[in-house]
Amino acid sequence: MDTALPISVPLLPRETASSFLSRLAKANGVNAQTFALELDISFKGVIDGCIEDLRRLAVLGSASIDQLQAWSPIYLGNSHHSFRGETFHASALRSPTVRGCPKCLEAGLARQDGMHLHGHWALTHVTICLDHGHALVPLWREKAIYPRMDAAEQFRLLEDDIRAGVLTSNSRRITPFDLWLDNRLANSAGGNWLDGFPLHAAANFCHLLGHSLMRHFTSAPSSVEKEDRWMQYEFGFAVASKGEQAIRSALQELQELPGGPSDGPKKLFPLLYDRLARDYADTPDYQDFRRILREHLQETWPLGPGDDIMGEPVSERRLHSIKTASRATGMDARRLRKMLESSPILPKEMASRPDAWAVFDASLAEDFLSSATELVDAKTFQETMGISRSQFDLFVEDGVLAPAIDAPEVKAIWDPREGNALIERLLRGAILLRQAQHSWCHLSKSAARLKIRPGALVRAILEGQIRRVGNHADFDGFAAIYVDHDEVVALLSDDGASALTIERFAKSVGIGNPTILKRLITVGHTPSTQMVNPRTHALQDYISETDAAEFHTRFFTLRTMSLHYGMSWQQLSTRLRARGIQPFSPEGVDFGSLYLRSEIPEDL
Repeated sequence: MDTALPISVPLLPRETASSFLSRLAKANGVNAQTFALELDISFKGVIDGCIEDLRRLAVLGSASIDQLQAWSPIYLGNSHHSFRGETFHASALRSPTVRGCPKCLEAGLARQDGMHLHGHWALTHVTICLDHGHALVPLWREKAIYPRMDAAEQFRLLEDDIRAGVLTSNSRRITPFDLWLDNRLANSAGGNWLDGFPLHAAANFCHLLGHSLMRHFTSAPSSVEKEDRWMQYEFGFAVASKGEQAIRSALQELQELPGGPSDGPKKLFPLLYDRLARDYADTPDYQDFRRILREHLQETWPLGPGDDIMGEPVSERRLHSIKTASRATGMDARRLRKMLESSPILPKEMASRPDAWAVFDASLAEDFLSSATELVDAKTFQETMGISRSQFDLFVEDGVLAPAIDAPEVKAIWDPREGNALIERLLRGAILLRQAQHSWCHLSKSAARLKIRPGALVRAILEGQIRRVGNHADFDGFAAIYVDHDEVVALLSDDGASALTIERFAKSVGIGNPTILKRLITVGHTPSTQMVNPRTHALQDYISETDAAEFHTRFFTLRTMSLHYGMSWQQLSTRLRARGIQPFSPEGVDFGSLYLRSEIPEDL
């Protein structure tokens, strides 16, 4: 039966189990890993909070098992840990860089019991010691888990620096966020709105919101130094702790800083939008934070087809701005504003806002805008579409654009609504681009490189032959329409094959690994056509138009399903799971996120 060791050390306040084991090992003259091995304790089990290993350690060290567990993370699996009754991702608790308060360590040296690791020091959201008002500083960095967690040995190497005050830096004030966070860790509620959320998500949201709020002080929040991250937590907490309406007001104030809707929410709400729209899209703990941002965008942004909101394509316009309505009607924005201000359509609070942010109900204004639409001359029409004169002439020659009336003696024969509708059709389901990387290029440039007319690309997009269409966030109208030039080459180049390669077709439908498509073809689930590669002269599999049609008749990928239903793939994944619809996997063969079209209901 296990008994207490004759040489022991006391368990110190907020000490982790691994730190206690390490100090116990040092007191017995060995390192932590050797000590654990000799006493039949798993050092990894202690680090992970395994109850059996902690119980044995508690007996050997004459410690309370409850106190030993209290400030020690418990590994739950799937990169998640439980700590202080809350769930945290491993990235929030398991950094290779170990931090601590040098003042606490100095105090430990002055006492007989020595230095130890406090459990809350490992949490990335904690940036200060409340006892000393000193920022946590890096103590050591070690990728290997065992030497990293052998705290007593690491402290031995740092002892001279700690005595000399080398690690000591300037103190800073303790913020309300710091106090709230520590209270939550001590299982004491702070009495504010954030107490209703899991701690990790609430603290993360404070940081994300605070990062965006830094736009009030700098145009580049990402340039804020890492040691100043505490300010972002505090800025976000000062707003979020007051509740939903305060968050909405802060988002509105950010929109009133320089920049417009065409800059995109990622630029106006840096980090906040990207994390909530993508990284945490399927994480339930962030659901309310996502809802607040989504509703704010729906209620204040003039979004239309071609845009997306939190990763989901916009299929119908809910709000017009004076700027978007001017483009749709061809009417001068100043004149349109005066007409709207004299009607009940434009809310009074919008009158003082710039054209890009002065929004109103699109359905309520539909009749008004139809009656206000004016035929315009060619130059105004081109400006409305964001198209050059040479491109305009080519589109007219190709029949892509046609005048509203046939009146050679009249200049104003172009209907701006037709141009706007064409752009919306071309951008429907488009991929939002921040930068034109890899093979993305503007539609006209792609046509010019192949020495074909841009009208051919427009028709190929409208007919669904070209599937990878991009909407460049830095541009409006026709200037925003980008295509994947590699896909265009495969489809339309006279020098290439008259069909898509396996790799290109896989990419166009959202199959990340082309070997999955090759496997489908090999076992006969979808057809291909063997053709001679014009460059290598080798016989290889291609996907012809007929092959592609058969594939789409039988299968859905998440990308093609997203275009079909007008939803994000995250939404679709959730709905598919809720209905118990599984990916296509005959005889257990993995074909990735591929679904039989016949198994997907139209009312999904």
